[in-house]
Amino acid sequence: MSQSPSWLTGPDRFNAFMIGAHALTQLLSHVLIWVTVDGLDRSLPRNGPLIVAANHASALDPVLVTGYLAPAIRRPIHWMGKQELAADPILGWVLRAYGGFAVRRGAADTDAFRTAKAVLDAGRVLAVFPEGTRSPDGALQRAKPGLALLAVRSGAPILPVGVGGMDRFLPRHTRIARPFKRVSLRFGEPFTVEAPTGRDRHEALDQVTSDIMVRIGRLLPERQWGHYADEIRTFRASRPG
Repeated sequence: MSQSPSWLTGPDRFNAFMIGAHALTQLLSHVLIWVTVDGLDRSLPRNGPLIVAANHASALDPVLVTGYLAPAIRRPIHWMGKQELAADPILGWVLRAYGGFAVRRGAADTDAFRTAKAVLDAGRVLAVFPEGTRSPDGALQRAKPGLALLAVRSGAPILPVGVGGMDRFLPRHTRIARPFKRVSLRFGEPFTVEAPTGRDRHEALDQVTSDIMVRIGRLLPERQWGHYADEIRTFRASRPG
């Protein structure tokens, strides 16, 4: 994978597929699930680089987040998808038509980082799942440090997103949805991060990663706090109300 993918040289605007997909997502989300959306009424970045960071418990998380966020900020959202998805003739086409791009997990971490950085350097919206893979039970898993490193080096603001209840609608390891579940989609306040000074590099990135995940966790129901439950409780206790 090249450092600057060719699709980054084209216009950053919605194509016909995206427009239809956004409308269909919002329609079906009210027909098949009981979704509540919060946070889109605040001022969100309409230009410049932006990192969308969300928890991941269902294969439909990217569709749901994009279906509401992209029309609100009027910008395409570029998701990082796994190479196996891109190899599928149908799903791969959908990924690319939806503005996403594929990365190989594990062996190609450097390529993935370069591509993600190129998206941000081009002033576009990059969407990632810091956990790296879907949670088996909907609860937050320990996140990988890649997002923290990307955020520190790019200086791009992060928009935390909490997707609550999608694990009950379409759990991991199943292709059969369970309709009429309550789902919450909450968008937090954009923020920027800096690596703490005077610390070991890995320790500093771990702290930034935890800070990001706590912000995501605060947007989720308590049952989904998972690995970061204690830190989220501590944060809430230190900031009453």
